[in-house]
Amino acid sequence: MLTDDEIREICDRYELIYNITDNVVFIRSACGRWNIFLRGDEVVNLRHENYRWAKGTAQKTHKKFAENYHDQELETKDFREVVSYIVRHDKKMLRNFKKRTKMDKIFEEIEENQCSD
Repeated sequence: MLTDDEIREICDRYELIYNITDNVVFIRSACGRWNIFLRGDEVVNLRHENYRWAKGTAQKTHKKFAENYHDQELETKDFREVVSYIVRHDKKMLRNFKKRTKMDKIFEEIEENQCSD
């Protein structure tokens, strides 16, 4: 059985912000929020809430654009591997953010201006 101490150790290793309840581990990462549903040692569901980066903000500050969580396809039922997936997901999102084109940035500015009116 996966213990709370093991969950803490794994999350601390990746420097994630987390909260543990009976059968759910809530994780806040650089690019979103995650709910990992457990049954014993197995992950039975992974849900994710997206964020997008707000213009001119620090790397870990983000602006929510999806109000609800969505199911994330599970590659594995192993908690350690699911947490590793979350970290890889964030790294990919951060890399993609840095590679945004000038056109992406222009569209983002237009969207922000429309939302602030």
